Amino acid sequence: MTPTPRRSQRSYLVAIWTLTALALLIPMDAEATVMRYADLERLVEISDVIVHGTVADTDTYLDDGAPWTATTVDITHAFVGDVGEQITFEQWGGEADGKRGRIPGDPRLKPDQEVVVFLRHDHQRQSFALSGFGQAVYFIRQEGELRFAQRDLSELSFVVRDETGSRVIHHGDPPRQWSVFVDILEGLLGSEER
Repeated sequence: MTPTPRRSQRSYLVAIWTLTALALLIPMDAEATVMRYADLERLVEISDVIVHGTVADTDTYLDDGAPWTATTVDITHAFVGDVGEQITFEQWGGEADGKRGRIPGDPRLKPDQEVVVFLRHDHQRQSFALSGFGQAVYFIRQEGELRFAQRDLSELSFVVRDETGSRVIHHGDPPRQWSVFVDILEGLLGSEER
């Protein structure tokens, strides 16, 4: 059976995505991915859409034999991007029909999680993707009267270059009080020409 152009294109995209992940992310072990660190300023620079909302649904499906997960977020506020009430983004991996795959450091979101996500247009797949794996998701949590925004960087390590050369470091991400996080983000957006 001759593959349809769309199926052939998806096969090509899956192959490119996998090779890029292997070549650029340099797996350290089965539980870590090494990549360039993206602080809040860098995430603003590389993102086409930045939204605050609640995960509504996740759907894992097979695309040309490889698992993909589509995550839909109900939007509370769009910091950047002309979006409606929901946005869906795709990630390689998940589990569907007995096939499973995952890149360490690429978060799996669950319904009812409150998040701020930084997304970029994935023109090849004609959808959205996270701007930087787990770096692109801030989880919002309540502690008593206070709310905090924090990323989970536990499966990521970062390449740092200094005068002695390159080295790999682990980086924690301290929680930020929600109002401080929003002020910093809006300040960065005010200084960006978008």
